[in-house]
Amino acid sequence: MTRDEVSAAYAEFRIDASMSESDAMAALELLAAVVQRSADAATAIAEQDDPDGTWQKQADELEDLASELQNITIDVNTECPSCSGEGASDCPTCGGSGEVEPTNIGDSAAGETSRAVAEAFARLS
Repeated sequence: MTRDEVSAAYAEFRIDASMSESDAMAALELLAAVVQRSADAATAIAEQDDPDGTWQKQADELEDLASELQNITIDVNTECPSCSGEGASDCPTCGGSGEVEPTNIGDSAAGETSRAVAEAFARLS
């Protein structure tokens, strides 16, 4: 694995509003796994032959990126759209709980997650 493979995985990475939370998390986990495999490969090379520390530096940066990606969460809005989360006992949508189980992550969560991933990759030198 190389940085080219990490770059290719990032270029293919997509999270959109229509995805379920589990599908979005799976995409994020896959990206983190590609980065982690590249970090492991760079570490293995560094342990064999790395006189100027280039491979170890790359391994450390990729390790940090993988860790950062693994810590990204997807915050899905569960507020009932009918009663605005008030939990009205006669609400036909939520039955008074004020929350609904969304079928997709929505625009806000997709945007926040995509921004977090982009910011993490921007720190990679």
